[in-house]
Amino acid sequence: MENIYRIKCGELINIRAKFTEFKNELCPTSVAHLPQTYEDVKELLDIRSGAEEELLEDSISLNNLAQPDDIPIFDVNLHDLHAKPGQKSIEIPKKAMRLRCMRHRVEENSVRYHTNIPRKYNRYRYIEHKIDNTDESCDLVPLEEILITVRVYEPFVYKRGEGTARKPRLSQEFVVLGRQELTELRDKIYCHCQFGPFKDISNDFESIKNQETEPPEETNTNREDDFGFFFIADTFYNDDRTTKTDYTKEIREWMSRRDDIGPAQVKSMQNVKFEDLNVRVGYPQLYRHYVNCEHIISFTDIRLLAPDDSLKSTDYPLLRCVSSSKMTLCQVCGIIEATFTVKKSNAHIQDPVFLCRNCLISFHYIDGKKVGNFQAFRYYGNRPIIH
Repeated sequence: MENIYRIKCGELINIRAKFTEFKNELCPTSVAHLPQTYEDVKELLDIRSGAEEELLEDSISLNNLAQPDDIPIFDVNLHDLHAKPGQKSIEIPKKAMRLRCMRHRVEENSVRYHTNIPRKYNRYRYIEHKIDNTDESCDLVPLEEILITVRVYEPFVYKRGEGTARKPRLSQEFVVLGRQELTELRDKIYCHCQFGPFKDISNDFESIKNQETEPPEETNTNREDDFGFFFIADTFYNDDRTTKTDYTKEIREWMSRRDDIGPAQVKSMQNVKFEDLNVRVGYPQLYRHYVNCEHIISFTDIRLLAPDDSLKSTDYPLLRCVSSSKMTLCQVCGIIEATFTVKKSNAHIQDPVFLCRNCLISFHYIDGKKVGNFQAFRYYGNRPIIH
């Protein structure tokens, strides 16, 4: 596959082998364990006197790297940027308040501007996690576990032979342990396809009228009728917990007939740990589920567990950030979030069009009867549910 999609990135590595070699270089055979605290460093270097300790502190002090014209360094908590953005209210002119649409807008939502959030940080919503490593349930040892950062991108439709100017948009970012199986990450990935299959409900007015506006809260996005797989490097990792049917067989047969792609292997997802994978850091891989819903995934960071990370294995896979994509507003009123998608309707300029429940009913139904020809489907948006 890399012969087709060439990209400049790191070499193909086996995570377990690479970090075993790395830890051996950090920790000689004469040392029982890697030093984690300052006291461990003193014991390792056999420093006991106060003079030797002061000399060590002076030699490793960051002040040795300081320059007179250095820019001051400030601690930035990305979560706090969004939690407390320092919003500034905008005073609306009295003439503007004569408009009914403006008065309605003020009643629905207060008009505010975010004034101090850098644009590059405004793309994502960083999740705040309360870390308490003094708890007795902490079962992980720093510098002994591998942490892997996995990015999952939103799906988009690609048609062969047609270019696309849309860049992949991040949906979620997870931190997983090297000891965890691929199924543990798969069960955490959010996708609005979990609420399907989506059927045309335009003829069922009562269903539309009584439809809940919020999506159902589900912690496990893996349904029994959903077959999914990861394609990483040259291997398909199938989730065969619910079915033994291999839906990648035809894909692998096609790949084997291509000289520029080559054959692919197949393994069970629940029998493979992340540390056993062969990956290229930053190289796009594939996650596919619900028949034809495809997500690009990538491994962006691999490192050892640090003392200030969560030391509870139950906290992983850890959702670190999600896309801060704005809600899709109704394209008729422009105020309420869209909860329906309307297709093949001559009454709209666009196809499809996103509508809220009130606009769908008032625009396409009279006394509960469908007016014209169109199709209506439920729409839950692409914003991940954070539990």
